[in-house]
Amino acid sequence: MALTSLGIVEIQINPSLQSQREKAAALFFKSYEIDDTNPLTMKHLADFFFFENDLKLSESLCKRAIFYCERLKRPDTSDIPTFRREVYLLRSDIFFILGKVYHKEED
Repeated sequence: MALTSLGIVEIQINPSLQSQREKAAALFFKSYEIDDTNPLTMKHLADFFFFENDLKLSESLCKRAIFYCERLKRPDTSDIPTFRREVYLLRSDIFFILGKVYHKEED
């Protein structure tokens, strides 16, 4: 999760710079190698590949991320009241990327 968070920070620094997006993608790749079930990492990789015009890989990552979002379990601690809402927001972002992929493919 730390690598994914660092990647998000890299993107936020200057999202329009290709070099910044590539630094972020490298962090997302490392994060994915460590945990290939993290839907947040997959979402950001899918977005990266969408902008790289690799629509099939972006679509595949979106579908995989949705699959793992469905399996996220609420932590045992009750001090996280927004857990379900955050999962819904993450799923919404993933579906948005998937919609952009289908739109670009004219599907």
